[in-house]
Amino acid sequence: MRDRRDSRGGDGDRSIRNAKRNKRSVEGRGVRRAQDADAGVGPSANAGPADGSDGDDRTERAMRDVRWHLDMVEEQEPEKQDHRIREARSISRDLSTGTPSKATVRNRTQQVDDLLQRADSTGDPEADSHVDTARQMVRDLLWWIKP
Repeated sequence: MRDRRDSRGGDGDRSIRNAKRNKRSVEGRGVRRAQDADAGVGPSANAGPADGSDGDDRTERAMRDVRWHLDMVEEQEPEKQDHRIREARSISRDLSTGTPSKATVRNRTQQVDDLLQRADSTGDPEADSHVDTARQMVRDLLWWIKP
């Protein structure tokens, strides 16, 4: 029997939603570890776009988490920062605080995705990991925000 994940053209990784549903680890997928929850660090525990019934709240929460990952990259020296990452961070900040229309959210999220896909390596493995996580979260969010 063919695995459904392969038919979507993905790389075989389970989404946050499937990992939660199947009780698999979601570590490194933008979901905060239990020990970080008490410390008040990291993205919100409700990072998965599948949570909640209100699409606007879900989008704001997901973009807040994307912004958190991009904020971690911003801690680098200014000359090592890619302008595309700074622009993606700015757009994600706007989307996490406002109440734009669904079409605007889709277009701006697509812009964040395009910027992050074209962003250069930061030269720091930890920062690159945050960028990769933000990329994956935006891709997951685009899947949930259907046109």
